[in-house]
Amino acid sequence: LKREKLAMEEFELAIMKGQNRLPNAPSNWEKVDTLKSIGEAYLEIGQDRTALQYFQRAEEIVDDGWQKGVIMSLIKDIGKE
Repeated sequence: LKREKLAMEEFELAIMKGQNRLPNAPSNWEKVDTLKSIGEAYLEIGQDRTALQYFQRAEEIVDDGWQKGVIMSLIKDIGKE
């Protein structure tokens, strides 16, 4: 139980850091990567709807075809649950 609490705290810290980094991301790919990372952290703590919102924001601005495919896969996986 203590490990789970520590893990939750780590993911919450990662989310906070990502949210702080997002407005200052100097390039589009860094914004996409940050949005994706925040979404992945939300997935890990069971907040699928919030994760989906971050993935959708990333998908809206992504330029790279490979990265777009990765993000679309994450969105589809959430839809399967």
